Amino acid sequence: MNNNENNNNNFRSMPVRVFSSTPSSGVFEISQEEFLLFHNIDRELYKILVFNLSRDPRISMHVLAFWLWLECIGYSRLVQNLLRLPFSLIDQAADEAVACINFIKGDRSYVNTDVPVTRMIIADTRFSLQFLNTHRKLALQEVAKILVEVCFNALSDIRYRAEQIRRNLNSGITFTPRL
Repeated sequence: MNNNENNNNNFRSMPVRVFSSTPSSGVFEISQEEFLLFHNIDRELYKILVFNLSRDPRISMHVLAFWLWLECIGYSRLVQNLLRLPFSLIDQAADEAVACINFIKGDRSYVNTDVPVTRMIIADTRFSLQFLNTHRKLALQEVAKILVEVCFNALSDIRYRAEQIRRNLNSGITFTPRL
């Protein structure tokens, strides 16, 4: 067994603390393997972003956190709906998500940006940057929380492989990932 396999096995056996949104539920632990299984479709979408669309792994993690936040606030099945789309529309939706993230972080150069693909996916024609501006503080806090509590735990192994591939491509080494 090589070091990467050994690290992966240790990674999978680590317990993950899960915080429930209902106060009476409290905190409970699940294995890393169960956590990854629960976030399987999120992981599939992240793989599309970083491997098929060659998007930056770090930025793609933020994009996924933004999409998961949208699911949390009521736009259910967003990730499932994205997975049904052709890669070109997923790429456009990711571009819109980056614009939304930059906008809620205070970059006003996106103020006139339209988000038609996002509105189509969530089936809400009222969704806009104005909506995000109204909920800016909450969006920033919750996306950051999802990034730390979900994305870092659920996607780090994929991010590592994607960054390794990017480094190898930049240095001229070819590498085929095991997906």
